[in-house]
Formats: sequence, C-alpha cells, structure tokens
Amino acid sequence: MPTVAFFVESLIAPHGQVLAGLEGYRKEHSLDWSIVVVTQGSHIPKASEGPLSYLTIHPRLLTDEVGTTAEHPALGIFAGSDERYHSCVDLDGATFGDLAARHFCDIGLRHAAYIPAARAQGRQHFASHYQGLREGCRANGIICEELPPGSADGDQALCAALRQHVKPLGIYCATDAQAAWLRERCLQEGLGVPDEIAILGTSDHPHHCERRHPTISSIAFPWFLMGRSLGQALHRQLSGQARPEPQLLRPVRVVERESTAGQLPTDPLVAAALSWLQRHLREPQPLAACAAAQGCSVPTLARRFRRVLGASVKQVHARMRHREAMRLLSTSETSLTSIAQTCGYADAAALSIAFKRHSGWSPGRWRLAARS
Repeated sequence: MPTVAFFVESLIAPHGQVLAGLEGYRKEHSLDWSIVVVTQGSHIPKASEGPLSYLTIHPRLLTDEVGTTAEHPALGIFAGSDERYHSCVDLDGATFGDLAARHFCDIGLRHAAYIPAARAQGRQHFASHYQGLREGCRANGIICEELPPGSADGDQALCAALRQHVKPLGIYCATDAQAAWLRERCLQEGLGVPDEIAILGTSDHPHHCERRHPTISSIAFPWFLMGRSLGQALHRQLSGQARPEPQLLRPVRVVERESTAGQLPTDPLVAAALSWLQRHLREPQPLAACAAAQGCSVPTLARRFRRVLGASVKQVHARMRHREAMRLLSTSETSLTSIAQTCGYADAAALSIAFKRHSGWSPGRWRLAARS
C-alpha cells in the first residue's frame, strides 16, 4: 500500500478542503493509498518504511528531510522553481481580476485600484490578475488605477495616495495577507473601511479574513477541486503515466464580509429600482417594467442607472439573476430546471449558457466547488 505524505500548515479551512478533495478522488477511484498528514513538528514518513510519495500545499512546507528527485518529484498546488517539485494547478489570474471588477460594480463603486507587489517577481506573478481587473473595470464603466506599492519598510506614497484619492474606492488585493495589511494601514490613516475604502482579498483564508474587524471580503480559491487535481496527478505518477500539465482552475465566488459591505445608492429612484428588480428576477423586459413601476420614463431610468451605477438596467438585472442562481446552487439541492425558472431563464440550457458566460464555470461544476 503506497504511503502519501501530505504537507499542510494545518487542517483548518482552507487546507482541510484540499484534503477533502484528495480523499474524495481516492475513494471515487477505489485507490489504496494511506494518506499521512504532516504538519510542523510531526513525524515525516521515510522511504525505508515502504513506497512513499509526497504532496504539499506549497513547496516552502517541504523540509530537507524530504527525499524527492526530478524523476519522482513532490506534487503540489502553488508554483515553485525547484525541479524536485511539480505544480498540478494553475490559477486563471485574469478571471480573479475580472470577478473583483464585477463585485465592485455590484456594490455600486465607480473607482477601483490595485496595489502592485513591491518585488518584481510578485508583480510578474500577479500581472494577469491586474490585467483582468483593468479589463473588467473598463467593461463595467469603472475607472481603474494602479496605486504606489507599499510595504512595512516604506508606504508613505501609498498612504498619501489613499488619503487624496476620490472616494469611495474599491481596492483589489491579490492576496489576503496584502488585504489584511491594507486594512491596518487604512485604519491607522483614519480611513473608513468600507465606507471610504472597500477592500477585496484573494484566497479566502480565515487567518487573514476573520481575525479582526472589519472582516475581509475575499475571492475564494477552488480548494476542493485543487485537492482532486492533486489526486489525479498522483494517480498518474504512481501508474507510470506521463506527468499532466497543470490544470487551469477559476475562482469560485466572492465571499462577502464587512470590508465590501455594499450600500444602496443615495439616488432614491435608483435605490427603489434596484429593490424592485431584485423582487422581479423573472421579468423579461426589466427596463420598461421597472420604469413603469417607479412612475418614470424609460430614458430617465436608463440615464440615472448609467450615471449612478455605470451600467444599464439590463446589465444590473442580469447580474442579480446570476447571483441568485449562484446562491441557490450553493445552498440547495434544487434542480437546474427549477433554478432557471426561479431566476428568469428560459430553461436549464439557457441558465447553463448564461452562467458559463458570466463565471467561466458550468453550473454543476460550480455547485461542486462552492459546496465543498
């Protein structure tokens, strides 16, 4: 029976979800692996004890005692430069940035920004995130800017930019650690979070997101599917098959917390119209019907939506339908046909097409990832 040493920081979320995905793959394929979880200070299985393979969340968790080679590398999730380590997953950074832009649009922001990593290697690693954010903001009528990089050694330029910038401002952080750091800087500068600065992180790690108030909203990694990708790669390695290319995975959803708590627009007509649209997701002609319900003309409502939200009534209504479909997929066993009917889609096929166009996921695959 092969022994699999799985290196993790801890088994609390989210690393526990990776283990759940790995175990799910093992059981689904009736594999006789013995998975040994290795945390800091625990016993590391040795090759002398029997057939042994190594898995890890991140290459930095591997110790010098791990006997990996280029021919039989450790398998993991995040990228590394050691030839004795092979990453099985590649995250689609552009979709993270695009999802951040759509979230900022959903909560009514017209200005967004990002803080590039201080080091060149970090800027290169997250370049696709920033590009996705810029393109997503452009598509949603949001002005997007790059702020000065900041670090513990020197962030005067960043703090000055935060104080002087037009507000409210949404800032996308490519890591939760950066988001938590930014929250502290904003509070030190007397800037309100989220009323002046809305902060959105990435990976949904509770250590950074939930330990202090205001809690951090974050784009969730598909941790469960990452675990399944690890299982698939290990299965191929143990079967003597060619090493697979890293599997490209997309973000699951925005986990909303206090740092991006949206507020209704101050424009009373737009606020009332948003409330009406949310109650009438099945309305096939949202602009005309909503204008009639508010007692205003179609051009007036369209113009006010564009001015306040930077989007059309049809675009806002489509996002509401998508968000409700996401909620039902993740919290219920309701069939796709019933969800389509509830959310105003013609049928399950129309829901699937719209859902994949909006998120990049099929409804079934998204449900699996979100509920894991």
